[in-house]
Amino acid sequence: MRRLLVAFAPLALVAACATPPQQQAGWTPPALDGMGGSAYGAFLAGQGALNDGKGAEAAAYFAKAELEGGSSDMLQDRAFTAAVLAGDIPRAAQLAPQGEEASESTKRMGQLVKAVEFMANGDGKPAQDALAGENIGFPHRGAASLLAPWAAAMAGDVEGSLIRPEVRNDRVVDYFGQLGQAYLFERARRYDEAETDYKALTGGDTPGDIAVLAYGAFLERRKRGPDAVALYDRALRAQPNDEALASARARSHRQRRAAATNPAPGRGPGADRAGRRNAGRQAGPVGPGLSAALPAA
Repeated sequence: MRRLLVAFAPLALVAACATPPQQQAGWTPPALDGMGGSAYGAFLAGQGALNDGKGAEAAAYFAKAELEGGSSDMLQDRAFTAAVLAGDIPRAAQLAPQGEEASESTKRMGQLVKAVEFMANGDGKPAQDALAGENIGFPHRGAASLLAPWAAAMAGDVEGSLIRPEVRNDRVVDYFGQLGQAYLFERARRYDEAETDYKALTGGDTPGDIAVLAYGAFLERRKRGPDAVALYDRALRAQPNDEALASARARSHRQRRAAATNPAPGRGPGADRAGRRNAGRQAGPVGPGLSAALPAA
């Protein structure tokens, strides 16, 4: 779950940028040629729902207006914004505006939403191509830069996945970019570099719980339970009421006790010499431990 949080933290930026169009004093919806009363009424209802923050309801009204009165860039723009606000990314990707009447900001967001939908469907290369476009500029560059390494990883581009996102003076991108990079270093089995990023994120007197939980889970996966417990303890001294940290510490402690009570086959008294004798056969051509599967990125 924490991996998904890091990978899709940019979606929060997408939603934040998808604010409903502001109406000026005295503004009224245009009576588009060819739109009957039903279409006009649906448009008014959709605009009202959008202004009230009811994205799903607004999207349905705008779709009805377009069906009744014919397609227009303005209606598609409104329907797209409503779908994003409702969290309906597949529909938003279908509605992503490209027409001349659509605003440049909305077009950029449409490209970003398409990339998100590609990734949701496991299509890393199209997502990578969409995110590489120069026309994803302000205010969506931060979200695009955070998603780009994950799209590269999905496309099998290991080196591309390890390029750290950089957006000047954007602390959100700096934080989640480094955290995502740590995950992706681990995915690439570059464990020392992953740990360097985790340590940088969890230093100081009051490390954030997101980074602590991510680093602790990394230590647990590396069979370093005592280090994970020590990390959780340090964080809990600064945040004693943090339930997520307390739960992670308890889990790690239980795992340590279970491992001590039920050692894995081949462990325990007398096993070391046999283990050393068989190490060459067990390790394989790439070295011991490298065949272990990582959790999905």
